[in-house]
Amino acid sequence: MERGRDAALLAEKLAQAFKEPIELDSLPFYVTLSIGSNLYPADGTDVATLVRNTDAAMCQAKEQGRDCFHFYTEDMTARALSQVSLEFLETALREALSRDQFVLYYQPQHDLTTGRIIGVESLIRWHHPTLGLVGP
Repeated sequence: MERGRDAALLAEKLAQAFKEPIELDSLPFYVTLSIGSNLYPADGTDVATLVRNTDAAMCQAKEQGRDCFHFYTEDMTARALSQVSLEFLETALREALSRDQFVLYYQPQHDLTTGRIIGVESLIRWHHPTLGLVGP
């Protein structure tokens, strides 16, 4: 993992270089760096994958308070895919609501000893046009 150490060392040098303020019109400006990195070929063999993985690592650095360095890990991709799935589901649910695709059911609650109905619960189900009735 010598290349990994080299990348970490380079990131540390970059971060140190930006610790001092940059002067613009005699005013000091401080810059922080959020650096993401990955290693070829372990983390990807094509440009698109390497860029995506580097971006995921950079986002992790930003989430951890910025001004730091992170290597890409596979769980970053899993988290990103999970977030995309949640956003897709949210959009689908909003669309279902606007298209009146929800159905309300009432389900009786029984006393197992007497067999009497003692209450009712309401259940909402999504009736998707292609998937049919979507369970809870």
